[in-house]
Amino acid sequence: MEQARIRILHVDDEPDFADLAKTFLERHNSRFEITITDNAADGLELLNTQPLDCVVSDYNMPGMDGLEFLQAVRETYPDLPFILFTGKGSEAVASEAIAADVTDYLQKRGGTEQYELLTNRIENAVRAQRETKRADRQDHLMRLTEFASDTGGFELNMDSGKIYLTDGTRRLVGLSDDDTLSLEEAIELYHPDDQADVRRTVDRAAGTGEQTHGSWRLQALDGTERRMNVTITPSTTSEDTTVLRGSIHDVTDREERQRELRLLQQAIDDANVPITLADPSKKDDPLVYVNGAFEEVTGYSPEETLGRNCRFLQGEGTEPGKVVALREAIENEESISVELRNYRKDGSEFWNHLTVTPIYDDNGQLVRYLGTQRDITVQKIRERRLTELNRAAQALPTAETRQEIAELGVEAASDVLDLQANAIHFSDADDTQLIPVAYTDKVMSLAGGTTSLPVADSIAGRVYQRGEPQAIEDVRQDPDVHDQDTNLTSYLYLPLADHGVLIAGDREQAAFDQQDVTLGELLAGDLIAALDRVGRKQQIRELTSSSA
Repeated sequence: MEQARIRILHVDDEPDFADLAKTFLERHNSRFEITITDNAADGLELLNTQPLDCVVSDYNMPGMDGLEFLQAVRETYPDLPFILFTGKGSEAVASEAIAADVTDYLQKRGGTEQYELLTNRIENAVRAQRETKRADRQDHLMRLTEFASDTGGFELNMDSGKIYLTDGTRRLVGLSDDDTLSLEEAIELYHPDDQADVRRTVDRAAGTGEQTHGSWRLQALDGTERRMNVTITPSTTSEDTTVLRGSIHDVTDREERQRELRLLQQAIDDANVPITLADPSKKDDPLVYVNGAFEEVTGYSPEETLGRNCRFLQGEGTEPGKVVALREAIENEESISVELRNYRKDGSEFWNHLTVTPIYDDNGQLVRYLGTQRDITVQKIRERRLTELNRAAQALPTAETRQEIAELGVEAASDVLDLQANAIHFSDADDTQLIPVAYTDKVMSLAGGTTSLPVADSIAGRVYQRGEPQAIEDVRQDPDVHDQDTNLTSYLYLPLADHGVLIAGDREQAAFDQQDVTLGELLAGDLIAALDRVGRKQQIRELTSSSA
């Protein structure tokens, strides 16, 4: 199996030395991928933009020196391996570096041997860090299920055949204080399928004088069956008598808990909802577990997230007030749910419904923060569109003509509903044609314009007559398509009662979903109400004029 890359940031204000070091380090270990910068400020920027496994830094640099750089790194990345590789060697510098939690300290020397030594230090630091992360990943559930186990002991005198049992063993077996057992009686307490292996293990310990182990099913006198881990240790008394001393460990509950943990772990790993676990015992509450759904939603792999605080998902558009509320709840060990604008690895934003819950062990000690996340981007887009749609509808009551209403309608459909290529057609006086009266510029650039459509022989006419909206994935497959050579493929038709129809098109197939239909119906309802109002006013004017 191919070994993982080791991504290294080398900060040194002497570019020639850094380039030479890069050459020798990559020659010693082909897995090294080294990025070089000549100042600590740029180094911090690189740490925030790309995943790194180790930092190697000089000490004496202009601006921020190596110790100040180390302290800045530790504020955000408390566990990232950091090696101070410096030509300025002194006890004072070394002491300050250790106090700042440096991973390793190495003084520059002449010759190429220093690069081999630095290679070993990097490999050791990264290996230790990765093993810690793997251990934390498995430990997060075990920390929640600390168990107490039953143990016992025995001593078997091989000359007399007598067995002495501790109180713990008697309790496990179900024996009273006065009951005794022979070796054969003790072996028969185990499951019939295990008894032969028990005998072989006892004989091997007695014959070889070496410690032996076994895991067998004990059938206690009360009828229960328990799994026991047994260790047998031979020894010799002062009378040259061989005795076998054993420890018995009841692992039944542990195995059951481990099975439950495996099932729980599998359920969490396979959950469709992003799940994270953070460790409050470490500085800045770093993540120690993320499931596959987290990677799918955010684009960040576990290697890029473990050991970091979850705030790396935040960005320019994240609301500071919600961040403060989240931080205060965590500091007070309180559960909280917030809706945050977060950012994926590719920079795209998404709305995240985040719930953080403190997890405690049996002693009431805070051991983890459980985070569950839900991508509510579609929901937030719908809320925004509804708000903007309501705002756009407020302009309709002031419109005085059908033409003005149509122009406001295509503008709202484009700007609010993102139906960029759309047009409104009104029915003519004979109700045989649908005449285009307003349309967006995209209709011209994408479709080359729009024309009148027959009511009797077109999709638009069909929707107009039936009064039911329709989203069509590919109009070329519809028998009522008016223009078989249209540049647009999918269409959304919204009836405007007896006034006409609003039509939107797109070059992509199936570009319109149910949300587009629902929001489009809301806009259509507002347009119908405005058109009806203008129509009634026109009728009143005509009646008034005729009566005069």
